[in-house]
Amino acid sequence: MRLSILRAGRAPLAFLATAFVTFTLAACADDQLATAPRAHPNATAVAGRDIPAPPPDSTLVTFSPEREVGIDSNGTVGIQGTFACSRDLGESYTMVMTLRQHQPDGVLESSAQYGRTCPSEANPFVLYIGSIAEGRSFKRGKAVVTFEVIGGSPSVIHSIESRSVRVVEMR
Repeated sequence: MRLSILRAGRAPLAFLATAFVTFTLAACADDQLATAPRAHPNATAVAGRDIPAPPPDSTLVTFSPEREVGIDSNGTVGIQGTFACSRDLGESYTMVMTLRQHQPDGVLESSAQYGRTCPSEANPFVLYIGSIAEGRSFKRGKAVVTFEVIGGSPSVIHSIESRSVRVVEMR
């Protein structure tokens, strides 16, 4: 009985092709936790279904800082960008902005707290973090700015957003 070279190895190859197609289609299925569309636009994406979704009448505040932040000769850093709320009901909230920078002598971190009110559309902001005591201040280079909504109206969602920025000399 002759065994064709073309027939040898077909079963393992068919098995691998079937497994590949199955896993590829499973990754694209809409009923998975990671790819399922969110029922509410304010809901944060999570991998588990046991975390309760925020109420439908909630407000999510988002911040979009510019990629470059300016530092003046006194060490004060000015951060510009825009912020927006998912609903326009004039909710008030408290936000903490933190700037963190790795330096040769350790990590330097400074925070400032601001009270804000939700605007009707995306609004520009300029927020400042003062110079640091003990002779240390922010330097030109990479840093991370974090915005944390910590309080305010009951419908405002407490959230945290971070973004990498570059500290440059003010113009």
